[in-house]
Amino acid sequence: MADKNNKVIHYKNRWHGSVIGFLFLFIFIYLAVQLYFFFTKEKISIFEVQEKALYSIATDYKGFITRDEQIVTLKNDAYVNYSVREGLKTALGSTIYTTQDISAITDALLKEYSSAQILSTSSISTLKTKLEKAARHDLDSNFSLAYQDKNDLEVSVLDAYLMVASDALDSFSSEDAYCVKSDQSGYVLFRTDTYDGYTPEDVTRSCFDEESYSMKVYANGEQRKKGDFAYKLVSDDSFCITFPISDTDAVRYRNKKYLSIKLTSIGVTVNGSFYLHTASDGTSMATVSLNKYGSSYLTERYLDFKIAEDDIKGYKIPKSAVLSKDFLVVPEQYVINSEEKGVGVYKEVIQSDGSAKAVFTKVSIYAKQGNSYYISASGLTTEDYLIGASVEKSEDGTSETITTDPTNRHLIAVSAPLTGVYSVNRGYCIFRQIDILSETSDHNYYIINTGTYYGLSAYDRIILNAGLVTENQIIY
Repeated sequence: MADKNNKVIHYKNRWHGSVIGFLFLFIFIYLAVQLYFFFTKEKISIFEVQEKALYSIATDYKGFITRDEQIVTLKNDAYVNYSVREGLKTALGSTIYTTQDISAITDALLKEYSSAQILSTSSISTLKTKLEKAARHDLDSNFSLAYQDKNDLEVSVLDAYLMVASDALDSFSSEDAYCVKSDQSGYVLFRTDTYDGYTPEDVTRSCFDEESYSMKVYANGEQRKKGDFAYKLVSDDSFCITFPISDTDAVRYRNKKYLSIKLTSIGVTVNGSFYLHTASDGTSMATVSLNKYGSSYLTERYLDFKIAEDDIKGYKIPKSAVLSKDFLVVPEQYVINSEEKGVGVYKEVIQSDGSAKAVFTKVSIYAKQGNSYYISASGLTTEDYLIGASVEKSEDGTSETITTDPTNRHLIAVSAPLTGVYSVNRGYCIFRQIDILSETSDHNYYIINTGTYYGLSAYDRIILNAGLVTENQIIY
């Protein structure tokens, strides 16, 4: 019997080992997935509102220039030899150009220029600016502007000649048969562009696409035909700046008739008359009209500027914390505050027998605007009717009586959005309304009013990234 037992061979339980291995593999994969989501999932962050402070507001804008300008054309075929510098303000009756063959003018200019010792400081500065501008265009491979730059430089060189050769030109300009004189005063330009003659009302968002903008600078000494361009005349130093305005600034400046702006390129701050309007393409536009400094931008159609208004006081909160949420809008007389029941409304509920019953429903108030409350309540919609109610306290103040009036019915009907943030002072998300005054110059923060009903206070804790949470979500 012992021999038979010795012949029994014991095998390991391979199935049991496989189960354990599979279990460890599953745990490993599960932990790996959890770790992946932990490290890649955007974290909910909290921002603490600081005490109100004074913030400097200077919003950057790009403006479109319009001005009182007209194109003067040739009355006959002629050579056009300009005898004034571009951008110069000329008086009535001044000679703008002569119609002699260019060779005579060129010889006189070269002779006079050869005796000049140096170019003026302003001429050198102008040529340097033009060359730098042309170099930037070449670096951007924007070859469509090459000829424009070439002609622009030629006009600048002509201006330099004219500044040192005025005596020689005077001898040619004295021959009235060859002189074309201005019939009104103004600034003279030798160029046209896509938007000549535009008014502020003509400006649309597409006007700010500089790829579609083009300018033509006319060379000196060209022979042109009757009806061709002779010169452009800008009547005076005034001009208008039109620009798309943000909703925030449109609200902030809607009651202003004048606005203070800083012209960035010349470092000047100036006040101008201001108005809001809507472009033909529906874009919200604003226009500032200035009575001076237009001569600094005669050859420009665009300029950068800042709206420079007085500093404002408020709370600074990140834009990422701000959201918009819809609420029911109800007249304040339908909302009661009962010591026994709390804040709420009486909702009309139709019974099975067809009779109506007033049922108290607790609500949360989020804002008050005018005579209306913005409220939220479970089971309350825009299709519900509210019943009028009043609360009367006893003489000793120990009890109260609530009286409803079934004949006083109100269909909610209206819902509207509020702008706000999620407060987490109590550990869960509660919507709080905010009143945006403006935004910081880096466009990352809003400056909000400090006295908003049902709003924020200093040291309140709010959700930094509002899109990651929902109302009443527990955070900690």
